[in-house]
Amino acid sequence: MYKKILVPYAGSKPSDRALESAVMLAKHSGANVFLLNIVPDILLPPLVASMASITVLAKTRFGFGTSARA
Repeated sequence: MYKKILVPYAGSKPSDRALESAVMLAKHSGANVFLLNIVPDILLPPLVASMASITVLAKTRFGFGTSARA
């Protein structure tokens, strides 16, 4: 059905719900989820820290990045 799902993520509760829905859809369709991190300022250090926290969220909460695809 879907191959790629783009999810804008800002760290808010609605963003969390959107991410959860995208993950469920991806699991059913075999799609990859891509996160678009929304930040108020374009500064490298906060962006890097924010991306790291999203990576941890995706790995711990949704199981992404823990197993390789065949």
